[in-house]
Amino acid sequence: MAQRPRKEDDKLDTGLLETVLGRFAEIEASTKAATLEDELDDFENDGEVQGLFAAYFCPINEIQDEGNILIDTIEGWGIPKTSPKKLRDLFSKKLQNAADNPHDARGALYSILAEADAWRDFIDDYEKSMLNYSRLNPLGSFELEGSCPEIRRFGDFLRN
Repeated sequence: MAQRPRKEDDKLDTGLLETVLGRFAEIEASTKAATLEDELDDFENDGEVQGLFAAYFCPINEIQDEGNILIDTIEGWGIPKTSPKKLRDLFSKKLQNAADNPHDARGALYSILAEADAWRDFIDDYEKSMLNYSRLNPLGSFELEGSCPEIRRFGDFLRN
């Protein structure tokens, strides 16, 4: 987002940008020396946290669109409808007032990015656990299909 065109009065926080880019460089260097998968997972999480700061580099005239697109994306993931609704209720006004109060609008965008990141992690973890479960029980669906005729016969028995 820092590379996007912006109006002259929308100054980029170069200090924060340098800090974030420096942290990315540290994470990259550390990953090259990592020997454990847990270390790499930690570096991935650190990188995701630094990525959230993109909200503070978003041009003022794009903050509302970015926030709404993120919330729409979260809704499309099929998570409980209360979460995206809560995000809209909490942050819509701040996003709309980006021109008047860009700091608050960027803070709202940061929170939306953090929520999207948390749900993305939850979905990834859920998919991994379901994949592991399906590997442990490859015949589970066949067991259910096989029991259906018996269930139907039992139902017929009860009706007669």
